[in-house]
Amino acid sequence: METSYLEAAKPELEKYDVLTKQIKAAIKTRKELQAEKKATPILNVLKHRELTSRIEDLMEQLEDLRSERAIILMYLDCEESRDTAEVKKRCTAAETMLEKLEVSEAKYSYALDDAKNAFADLQEQAKDLDAGELYEARLAIRNEKE
Repeated sequence: METSYLEAAKPELEKYDVLTKQIKAAIKTRKELQAEKKATPILNVLKHRELTSRIEDLMEQLEDLRSERAIILMYLDCEESRDTAEVKKRCTAAETMLEKLEVSEAKYSYALDDAKNAFADLQEQAKDLDAGELYEARLAIRNEKE
């Protein structure tokens, strides 16, 4: 999973969670209004009309929220709402892996810097050696190994 996908998916998942909470709140409000409408006497026509109007507004709001949520699901390549849990799990795993990689990168870049410094020191030492002495030392090492 690329970091660009991760950076794009996290805000979408947060929007999805917010939309889901808004949908649940709107559904709860609608049920309360419907219960209030049922409890209201039929002769109270004005109250019935007001409640009906508020319920219809909530239904429109619910449709908008659900369509927005569906768009986010398509963006996240999820067929159903429960698939977002898998996306969240993958994002969390990717973030954990990125943290581990950053720690490893820091560790190995430090080791690389040490190796570069050691190599520079050896090159400096090699400048002081005579080419003839170096050749004789190589021959001596070869003869010992054979």
